[in-house]
Formats: sequence, structure tokens, C-alpha cells
Amino acid sequence: MEVIGTESYNQKSKINTGSYIDVYMTKKTGSEKHDEQHKLQEKIVMYQLLQNHIEQLKQQLMAIEREFLEIDGTTHAVKTLSSGKEEHETYIPIGTGCFVDGKINNKKNFLLSVGAGVMIKKSIDDISSFLEENKKEREHLLNKIKGDLELTVEKINGVAKEIIEMQQQQQ
Repeated sequence: MEVIGTESYNQKSKINTGSYIDVYMTKKTGSEKHDEQHKLQEKIVMYQLLQNHIEQLKQQLMAIEREFLEIDGTTHAVKTLSSGKEEHETYIPIGTGCFVDGKINNKKNFLLSVGAGVMIKKSIDDISSFLEENKKEREHLLNKIKGDLELTVEKINGVAKEIIEMQQQQQ
């Protein structure tokens, strides 16, 4: 802070002697104003980063919710296939919305994709266990992301409050 005479503010005070004297007040220097402006800009950038992070977390939540639906659909299909008839008629997808009529006559073994185009044979019980475990992992991930989202929302609310206070101080 730099001490300056109040004449620059057009403020004078009269003392008992009857003469005007300069009243010294503090005024922010240009570099201090620049520092405050820089800090405000940093807060705004932080706010924008937190907004982007919130959007990413929301997208992750939606993706996990879609995975839950897929797991539930697969679990239902496995239960349906494992009960009842020896042979099931169905439509088999061959790609891009195209299907062919087919029959499922072996309900004891399923093929499970393990990535990189590799599939392994699994029994109904193994597939059911795999789906249940996969669902539990997704639930754990879902809870973690929800927790991260709550923390990020708290942070962004704090940063927003700081930005408002800084803007009010600059006025």
C-alpha cells in the first residue's frame, strides 16, 4: 500500500488552527489492483474447471446408469433362457440393426467377451456370478462418483462465493 495525500481524492479536513491540511489515507497501487484482478481471474478459471469436472462426472454417472440397464437386461435374458423350453427361438443380431431368425438349443454354456475379440465359454452359474459381481463394481463406482460430485459442488459453491466477494470489493 502506498500512502498518498487525500487531495487526489479531493478531500480536505479543517483542523482547529483554521488551516487545511492533507489527510493521508491509503490507496491501492496499480500492482495491488493487478494482483487482485489476477486472483479474481484465477478464481474464475477455477470455477470453469470445476464446472467442466461436474459435467464429466454427470456423463460418467449416465454411462454407469446405462451399464446398469444393460446388466439388468442381460441378467433377465440369462434367467429367461435358463428356464423353460429346451429350445428358444430368437432374433440374432448380425450388426447395424440387422437380425436373423435363430434358435438357441444349447443353454448350458454361454460365450463371454473378455476383450480384444476374445471370448470364453461360461456356464449359466458363472455368467450369473459374473453379472452380479459386475453390478456390484458399478454400484461401488457409482457411489464414488456421486461422492466426488457432491465434493465438487461444495467446492464450486465456495469458489462462487469467493468470486462474488472479490467482485464486490473491487467495486
